[in-house]
Amino acid sequence: MPHENRDSRKTAGDDIVASRRDRYVEFYAVTVGHSRANRRESLRIAGDHGMELDDELCLCFHVSRRKVENFIRVERPRHVSQLAECFGAGTGCGWCREYLRILFERRTAGDSSRPAGSPPLPDADAYAVQRQDYIRAGKGTPPPGA
Repeated sequence: MPHENRDSRKTAGDDIVASRRDRYVEFYAVTVGHSRANRRESLRIAGDHGMELDDELCLCFHVSRRKVENFIRVERPRHVSQLAECFGAGTGCGWCREYLRILFERRTAGDSSRPAGSPPLPDADAYAVQRQDYIRAGKGTPPPGA
């Protein structure tokens, strides 16, 4: 039986992967090279693709969104800087600080909706790629081994 090339086969998951890739391409295309204010507007246009609760929010210290949200709920920090007490979130390269602020503002506002003018939380794949671009641009330095 000849070996079948993976590219010539189609599985049920291929459509899902293609859909995620298309959403990511749209999301990424509108965020690269924009100022912070323009990036926020672009992210709002791209939509909230949804970082899952178990996706890592702080990639330097492997802190999940769930850990951060539970920390905010249980510890009730008064300032966003206190989120660093949640396993060091936000103290590495700095990429996640804006997203930590968003989660903090959501919880302190008393609802889970996104505050006006704040960017959505991207899916895990887009988030990781954007962080790589952030680091390559010299905007942050992850700790050794991160």
